[in-house]
Amino acid sequence: TGAAVVLVSCLYRPLEWVSLMVFPFCAITLPMALWINTGYAPKHFSYGMGAHILVSISAYAMLALAACQALLVMLQHHQLKEGHIRGVMRFFPAITLMETALFELIFAGMVLLSGAIVLGFIYVDDIFAQHVAHKTILTLFSWLVFAVLLWGRHFRGWRGVTAVRFTLAGFMLLLLAFFGSQLVLEVILRRS
Repeated sequence: TGAAVVLVSCLYRPLEWVSLMVFPFCAITLPMALWINTGYAPKHFSYGMGAHILVSISAYAMLALAACQALLVMLQHHQLKEGHIRGVMRFFPAITLMETALFELIFAGMVLLSGAIVLGFIYVDDIFAQHVAHKTILTLFSWLVFAVLLWGRHFRGWRGVTAVRFTLAGFMLLLLAFFGSQLVLEVILRRS
C-alpha cells in the first residue's frame, strides 16, 4: 500500500526521495508476507467493514509516508542548521518544498483517517468493546495530534522541528493503535 501511495503521490508532487525509504522496505516485507504463515484464516467482511479496513490501511500508509517525510525534513533541517548539506541530502529539494510535501501528506492522511474513524463508528459493532477499545482510543488520540498540527500550521505557522515532532508523535500513536492493541489482545489478555 505504501508503494502504491508513493507512486500515485509522485504524479502531482516530486516525492521520489521518500521512495528511498519505502521501496526497499516493501521489497523486504512483501516476500516475507507471502512466505510467512501467520495462522490467521481469511475472513469475509461486509462491504462497510471492508471499506473501513481499506480506508484504514490507506490512512496508515499515507501517514507512514508522512512520518518518513518528517524524518527527511528533520535530517535536512539538522544539516542546514550545521551549515552544510552532505551526502544524498544535496539532491533533495528546498526545505520549504519538503515541508509543503509533508503537510500535503498529513492532510491527505487526515482525510483518510477521518473517513476510517467514521466508517468504524458506523460499521464496527461495538467500537469501544474490550477487544478494540485500545485501537479506537489510540487512533482518536493520533487523529487529535494531527488535527492540532494542521491547526497550528494554518493559524500559527508551525513548521520545521515542531512539525516533525507532532508528525512522529501522531504516527507513533497510530502505530501503537495497531501493534499496541495486538500486544494487549495476544499477550496480556491471551486472545488470538
